[in-house]
Amino acid sequence: MTTKDELHEIVHYLKQEDRERGLPCFVGHGKDVEPCKRPSTMRVCGIHMCPTHGEEAACGALEEMMIDSDMFFKTHEGPMSTPPPNATIRRALSKWSRSIPESEKVPSERNEAALLAAFPFEEAKAEAESVSQVADPTRGCEHPVDYWLRNRTDIHAIMRHAFERGMDWLIEDLEEHRDSIAQQAACVVALTNGEHPEVVERARRQNMADAIWGAGELADG
Repeated sequence: MTTKDELHEIVHYLKQEDRERGLPCFVGHGKDVEPCKRPSTMRVCGIHMCPTHGEEAACGALEEMMIDSDMFFKTHEGPMSTPPPNATIRRALSKWSRSIPESEKVPSERNEAALLAAFPFEEAKAEAESVSQVADPTRGCEHPVDYWLRNRTDIHAIMRHAFERGMDWLIEDLEEHRDSIAQQAACVVALTNGEHPEVVERARRQNMADAIWGAGELADG
């Protein structure tokens, strides 16, 4: 039986008896991501997921909470902040991250591996503009990896707030968007890491052709 505390866990691993009668993975209920039919072994924000998709979603959710926590504790730093009332609190605030279990920390290697495993690269699914920017980043513009990972963090924050308020219907709607964002993040991470160089090369050639065409249009105008 699921306890009240377990119902409120952002990342919850199902007991064996719950797995046996559990629901299939929820990932892929939207229009952009292929439906996953594997059995669920965990829940992230109440959404049932298989081990592979669950690890990716868990990484995103845990990372978002770490970022949010870091921002919270930084409010006690700097000349404009209210100083803690005593040295004990100051020490606790400065060492807050040490209280986080290692399993809940998400180094970039774990994060990237989870993304790539959950959403293997498919050229047809990759957003053309993002691939173009991976091939030839525009100076002064946010890199596609940073853009999609930031969007992934933001939607995890929204889902966490919805989960904390018991808005299950909203979480299910948001999951469709989270899947799509995570898939795009996985695509640009794979390309930036040097996977599928032929895709990047095609995009680079297309960028060059577009630039030549644009220059011709300006000259004709």
